[in-house]
Amino acid sequence: MGLGTKISDVEVAVLVELLDQLANHDAKHFGTDDIADLISYDVTSNFLETTVRNLEKSHLVEWNFIEEISKTLVSITGAGIKSVQDREENPKSDVSQYLLMRSSQSASGLTLSSLQVEATGKVTPPVDTSSDEHWTPLPVDRSRSGYGEMVSCLNKARDEIRKDNGYAEHHQEERNEILSNLDEGITKLESGDSVTRQFVETKLLAGLRRVSKVFSKAALEEVAKLAIKAIRLFFFGD
Repeated sequence: MGLGTKISDVEVAVLVELLDQLANHDAKHFGTDDIADLISYDVTSNFLETTVRNLEKSHLVEWNFIEEISKTLVSITGAGIKSVQDREENPKSDVSQYLLMRSSQSASGLTLSSLQVEATGKVTPPVDTSSDEHWTPLPVDRSRSGYGEMVSCLNKARDEIRKDNGYAEHHQEERNEILSNLDEGITKLESGDSVTRQFVETKLLAGLRRVSKVFSKAALEEVAKLAIKAIRLFFFGD
């Protein structure tokens, strides 16, 4: 698929992140759940499955059966790699715009919701963080099911991040910021009556998503993903 061919924003995101994982981490095969954790859009599994199938029809990704784990996973094809590289050369292309938005979201800690993406298949960044949704208090009921699991997962993720010497050596500033945010977030969950969605996103989820991405296929990825899942289940029911 050439530079001038239009593909959706989420399809662009999938291709960019698959190539990024291949180029920077030598990671080649992913399930749709893994891809959901990589992209900067918060979409449903059904929508993401359709997105991947569309890319497969265009020969930009392919499914491969991995005998070692007996699973069929997705990988980017040579045509998919070329499509991203061609688009990246144009600063006004959809790939360049996604990379710019991803950088902005990494700084703010926000993802675009499934409603924003799936209503039209298109997104219009940036997210309006002044909306009521981001500032409405979310109750922290410490007697509710899931609270203990969430805090336990967060503490484990924080401990593992703190112990990782490679992270401290190669990404010290980033690591320290993530740990500081986690400290603040966990303290608030243990002592406060409520938090805002903005707080959950910036102090907890953003750093954990970053760790999951940086340490894809490593032990840190697993503890980060478990913490993300526990947080989303407790506060958002998914």
